Amino acid sequence: MEAIKDLAIKGTDKLKDTTDKIRESFDKREQEAQAKREERIKQERDAASNTESVKPEENAATDAPKSDVLTADVPQTNDVSSKVEKKEDK
Repeated sequence: MEAIKDLAIKGTDKLKDTTDKIRESFDKREQEAQAKREERIKQERDAASNTESVKPEENAATDAPKSDVLTADVPQTNDVSSKVEKKEDK
């Protein structure tokens, strides 16, 4: 009888140890997953706030020089062609 009790106690202790290891492993994985979720959410928020604040400024800054450059190029081209035509006429 005592041998059976000893085996039962050992089995119960082993089962408790296994359960504790599984629980610790599960808790660790859950904490890692939570940390990853929080980091992803933080990055998404940062990206959204950066996108919202940067895009309008970029568009305004990018559009203005392009339009100035195009406007500046056109008169120069016209001036050169008109000078060439004047020389040909003379």
